[in-house]
Amino acid sequence: MSCAVQVIAAELALPGLVFHRVDTLHCEQLSPAVRALNPFGELPILVHGGRSVYGPHIIVEYLLELHRARRSEEGASSDADGDGASGGDGDGLADLLPGGDDAAAATSRARVRRWFG
Repeated sequence: MSCAVQVIAAELALPGLVFHRVDTLHCEQLSPAVRALNPFGELPILVHGGRSVYGPHIIVEYLLELHRARRSEEGASSDADGDGASGGDGDGLADLLPGGDDAAAATSRARVRRWFG
């Protein structure tokens, strides 16, 4: 598992993350089960919402998206109580990135951010 992915996952404390070790010494990453998740057989792979997200940079972006969504939901419920909290991703790309709150949109946004740094 990528060190960056582990650090982000630990820092964000996202619920429900389960890590599985893949035996690369015996080329388990090339097994049909792993290749069904990532046709390139590269690690790490994150499976969430029925989708596979692979590549450490894209996984980190995806986890940040999940964290932002969770904070936005918490902020929306707080706003209903009148505390004035507001969301926003702060990266200035919001108008250019694919919209939506589902896993596919989050994956697309992570990939676009990776492409354009």
